[in-house]
Amino acid sequence: MVGLFWVDGLEGPAFDEFRKAAVQGGYPADKFGDCEALCLVVPCMGFSWAPLLAQLTLEEVLDATPGFDNSQVVRHKGVPPSLTVGVPERSRFHWAYIDDYGGVCVEPTEDRARAAAWQAGSDVRAVLESRELNAHKEQVGTALTVLGAEFELDLRRIVPKHSSFTELVLATQYASKEGSKVSAHQLEMVLGKWAWFLLLRRELFCCLNASYHWVQDMRSGAFFEVLHHCWDDVEDPPFGWSPVQDAAFHARVRDVRFKPRVLPMGVRRELRLLCRLAPFVTADLSWAWWGELSMVDAGPEGCAVAVAQVGEDFAKAVGSPYLGAGWKQYPDGVRPPPDISIGALDSGVAWRLAFSRTFHHFEHNNVRELWSGLAAVRRLVRNRQCRRRRVVVATDSLVALGVACKGRSSSPPLLLLARRLAAVTLFGELRTVWPYVPSEWNLADAGSRGVPRVGVHHETAAKAASRGRLHIAEIRGPAAVAWS
Repeated sequence: MVGLFWVDGLEGPAFDEFRKAAVQGGYPADKFGDCEALCLVVPCMGFSWAPLLAQLTLEEVLDATPGFDNSQVVRHKGVPPSLTVGVPERSRFHWAYIDDYGGVCVEPTEDRARAAAWQAGSDVRAVLESRELNAHKEQVGTALTVLGAEFELDLRRIVPKHSSFTELVLATQYASKEGSKVSAHQLEMVLGKWAWFLLLRRELFCCLNASYHWVQDMRSGAFFEVLHHCWDDVEDPPFGWSPVQDAAFHARVRDVRFKPRVLPMGVRRELRLLCRLAPFVTADLSWAWWGELSMVDAGPEGCAVAVAQVGEDFAKAVGSPYLGAGWKQYPDGVRPPPDISIGALDSGVAWRLAFSRTFHHFEHNNVRELWSGLAAVRRLVRNRQCRRRRVVVATDSLVALGVACKGRSSSPPLLLLARRLAAVTLFGELRTVWPYVPSEWNLADAGSRGVPRVGVHHETAAKAASRGRLHIAEIRGPAAVAWS
């Protein structure tokens, strides 16, 4: 283990003693070089050093490769580097994933890009060979297979790996047939594979609901079913008996969980729907940005949608930080994406009220917030020019934002709206981006409270001081504050 990695934290006399003992034990003294510290990490139970050592070794090799800029590395949950044709420092990026590595080169012609990719591969291979390592499989082309997905670089599209996805669809079709018997464990495996591929099109997660509940019921139901057969109402368990310590009891629980069963009708319908929507499981990176920003809000009286024509470049600048989901790596650390840019709220951006509605029946505010986002997307779909586009819809509801980005919800009313949202986006060929706008900056707030104009209600705008944000009047002017 000493010859594989160094650990930070062992310094001074302790390190000298460690080095002396290692040399006496036969370890080459020249391998220590100028090292002055080692690192000691206590791994959690079940941890394997192999993936970590492979990842760190590969990252070190790529960092030592000539022409591989450290700023052009794709990092986990990090902001992806940009590619620009004709700019040498922005003409490629690369990544490392355990023991696999890859990269992308962009050039004015395909032949030059292919030559640059071959040269980059040769440079990495040379560094690997200098460290007595090698690459067992290399590929160069406009289609790249990584992590179960095929990157069609010439079409700027990501699709599931054909062989794996075909097998999954065939297995799902069998499970969805009437009379087919599938165990809870087998269905878990099928759903797990679907979950990986559906990351390309998160809206399709809304197809699954009854399947999750059935698997969960089988997990808990197996335990109580065996418990009921072991001890009924007449015969009580012996004193001191515990299911945790009874190996035979757990073996019977596992048998029940692995027992093939006929799936309920609701589960089979969801599986059939996944098979029918399989052609939509793709991520098209060539879609341009729609040059209009939408801002939605829902209040006690109703909901409203405010829009502004800003152009493609401005919309891209506002929406790009919110592509993907989860926390991301920024220069100042790992954190959620920031609030919407203040530049989108500036007085130079002409916002107008595009839609407002008064609610005549009671619904939870989370449902109303997501409904207002759905109304904004429906409005965009009615425009035939807004096809195969990335659209920006800002909301001040973290619940609606989470449901829209994740694709589903365990709440039935929110799940229903998520399915309607998925149907609209699939029909309109849209990729919706959901920035977060604070309530005190939401220009659709006044419209949702019955004031027929763009602005923030004075009660909502007053919250800015307590939350450490600028008042909307300081950003957009006094006219941005609405009084009912």
